[in-house]
Amino acid sequence: MRRLSGSDLRRCFVCSVGLRTREMCYEFGGKRCVTRFAPVATAVLREPDLCGSRALVVATREAYEGPYRELAEELRRAGLEPQALLVPDGRTREEIFDMLRILSDAVEDGEEVVVDVTHGLRHLPFVYLVALVYMTALKGIDIAGIYYWPAELVSPPVPLIDLTSLFNLLRLYQAVETSRRTGDFRLLEEALAEDRWVRPVAGDRHGERRGPGPDLPPVGGALKGVRQKLGPLARSLASGLPLEAGIVAEPLLKKLETLEEHPDVPAVVRMAVQPLRSAVERVALPEPPPRRWGKKAVRLSRELLEHLLGLAEWYIERGNAPAGLLVMRETLVSAVVLACGGGKDWLAVGRTRREAEAALNAAAQRHKLHLADGGQDRLGRLWDQLSRCRNEYAHAGFRTENVDAGSAIDRARTFLKDCRDLLKDFPAPARGTGRLLVAPLGRKPGALYTALRAMEPHRLAVVVSRETEGRVPEVLERAGMTHLRDRLKLLRLDDPHRGFREVQGLLDDELHRWFVSSEEVVVSLTGGTTVMAYVVERLAACARRLGVSTTKVAAVDTRSAEEQEADPYVMGEIILLDGAAPAGPDAGGGGS
Repeated sequence: MRRLSGSDLRRCFVCSVGLRTREMCYEFGGKRCVTRFAPVATAVLREPDLCGSRALVVATREAYEGPYRELAEELRRAGLEPQALLVPDGRTREEIFDMLRILSDAVEDGEEVVVDVTHGLRHLPFVYLVALVYMTALKGIDIAGIYYWPAELVSPPVPLIDLTSLFNLLRLYQAVETSRRTGDFRLLEEALAEDRWVRPVAGDRHGERRGPGPDLPPVGGALKGVRQKLGPLARSLASGLPLEAGIVAEPLLKKLETLEEHPDVPAVVRMAVQPLRSAVERVALPEPPPRRWGKKAVRLSRELLEHLLGLAEWYIERGNAPAGLLVMRETLVSAVVLACGGGKDWLAVGRTRREAEAALNAAAQRHKLHLADGGQDRLGRLWDQLSRCRNEYAHAGFRTENVDAGSAIDRARTFLKDCRDLLKDFPAPARGTGRLLVAPLGRKPGALYTALRAMEPHRLAVVVSRETEGRVPEVLERAGMTHLRDRLKLLRLDDPHRGFREVQGLLDDELHRWFVSSEEVVVSLTGGTTVMAYVVERLAACARRLGVSTTKVAAVDTRSAEEQEADPYVMGEIILLDGAAPAGPDAGGGGS
């Protein structure tokens, strides 16, 4: 509860007055007060800090014209400022709602409220209760105390019954229900504040003291331990961080076990943490890492992937489609890393996960171009659909298309089922065989000759013009690569000097199949016009999008132009421009 002091403290006393009152002796804390009105005893004995505060007295017209004036005078003598709230009898629903409105309008935003429910109509405490619930949420009030003097049950002096914990129980119910429905435990963290449930030290009015120094009563320490671990879990789950949530869940489970076994924990608190325990067990990692290593020591495994999909389901069940989609996306990336044998550094964003994402993007491209089948095709389709759905939320809807949030949960459920089906037999990464060389052929054949001799490709795609396409057989013969005539694709440009836009027409189905069926693609940028070099660059980008290892090289001949013209078929030099060095000649399969 919020505790205010000094000039910021704004307190309000809410009570009622009935028609039948009699003088009684009330006792609390070793002191006594003789009065006809229980609210006066509350103000004098239990809440002396109310001096100077407003006293809102709920009264029917009959009570106002009867005992109210005497009660108001006694409240003034106690230092309060009484204000009558005239209400109907509350015989109908409309009258009850009217009572709620009158009471709610009278209490100001942010006030600390003390309530005495002793006098008045029998159903009035229920009105108080509902009004307090609403005002706590809508006006930010703080309930400092709810009190009742059971004069009809005992002989004088009448003792005080503190009902504040019942209101706290309502807040605990609200927190448990919120966490159960939404998966957000932040409200439960607040509701488990130990000063709501630990018996105060004698003479400590609000339970603020816990004894000398940092020593807490055992039950207070147990509650504090749960809250300290519940906070990080709540924030991690709310932020969509399954690994962080899973790591902190293990110590929280131990704290919950201690709390549940503590004999002094109120039964209502023990009941509240039971659903919390089952939820935390669902969040906890299957193999918690050593505390000193943290997330770096989380081992990538099939069990972890299944656990992550369970967390995605957790979010989906609670209507949080963006978090569920994001967790599924990262689970697929992790599954590719595991399938590729990269479990050790599986969280490394710089290379490991980026390469896995590239493989998934390639699978999606292959699916769109009908270049995959079986598990790879299903993986590509799922990644494409999941990514597009997730991207609808990634930029907060700032896109021209409307985001249909209503259908996202149904789509997420479908994606989750597809993810689980794929995980049962996750497809191995698609890999082709052999090397594809993509190179231009301009007026001088030397660069193509050098690239052929150096790369010894399994397939060959040559960017040519009308003037140069006839020289390809000659280059193959001089390079000793006549076997490539059956694995040759000519990509002819109508305008080799200005035809930058012709590249799209060259990317036909056959070339796409050549890309995906190759283990690697090597593109040589030299030996043609500027347009030819541009086309080769674009073809390399296409191969990369399809997930094929791609390397760019330059074939260089340092001889003079005259020497090159006189004898073009001289082995030059290959310069690696980017990517990894091409595999050795054996990978190319050039000898067959």
